[in-house]
Amino acid sequence: MNSKTVALLVLLLASSLFIGCDGGGGGDDDPVPTVDVTGRWSGRTSAGNPINMNLTQTGAGVSGTATSGDQTGSTVGTVDGNTFSFSQVWNAFETTGSAAVDGNFMSGTLTENGTDFGFSANR
Repeated sequence: MNSKTVALLVLLLASSLFIGCDGGGGGDDDPVPTVDVTGRWSGRTSAGNPINMNLTQTGAGVSGTATSGDQTGSTVGTVDGNTFSFSQVWNAFETTGSAAVDGNFMSGTLTENGTDFGFSANR
């Protein structure tokens, strides 16, 4: 190989390294949690119904159980920043929700059968 070919290969290799570096670790759409919702949460909806959740967070993913009165359901969701978004599957229906989390307190909205309810809970 002559010196011009070697220089061109070095230049191409260096360029590809810089072009491939975007500083990211998975894209802008990946949830980045700033809070951890792991634990037992107890609260009430704006309709006065009790809600209790036992949650485990791994990375941005959340899973757990929920109870309200005599109903028991499963909870799955994600945390992005300080927002916990989730769905709960109960015996005969599904609830979706979103809450802002601040330490041991969360508050937000639940939607069940097209009706929105406020809720808050403490850990």
